[in-house]
Amino acid sequence: MDDPNVGVLQVAASLLALRLLRQGFFPRARELGRTVYVRSIFLQGMAHLARGLLLSFLADLVEPIRQIRTVADQLGVTARALYLAFAREYLPGVHPVVGCETRAQLDELLADWQSDTVDVAKLAFLVEALPTHAAELVDPSRWPSIEDTPKRPGNQTDRPSIATMPG
Repeated sequence: MDDPNVGVLQVAASLLALRLLRQGFFPRARELGRTVYVRSIFLQGMAHLARGLLLSFLADLVEPIRQIRTVADQLGVTARALYLAFAREYLPGVHPVVGCETRAQLDELLADWQSDTVDVAKLAFLVEALPTHAAELVDPSRWPSIEDTPKRPGNQTDRPSIATMPG
């Protein structure tokens, strides 16, 4: 980040990946005039999987995902809304990168991004309660390669993705 020739950065950050937030990365990037793109807000979709479908090397995320879902239920919003509210409220000025397959999914993402239904105080309590995980666990670029794992039936699009890796 301190290299003056680097103006754009792409990082993984989410409710499940709080390390950079807690290290002060985002204010420092703003101070230096860096443009930051944040990927993996939903941790490559792992945040949406049922407990039994979470990949075995991500077992330490079971409890934090449960906490996030519990708070979402208490607030009457989707977990997706909490993840997006986190990015909007805690990472101001960043450019979020999210994936979708249909126009309806895009509409849902945009609605959640623009919504003010998430109680920011409850979100702050949740952020404080969640653990800081090592980058190897929450940065998908450090996960085992899909090519290094045995094949199993594909996802709904029949394209390989981290969600099709065996547990």
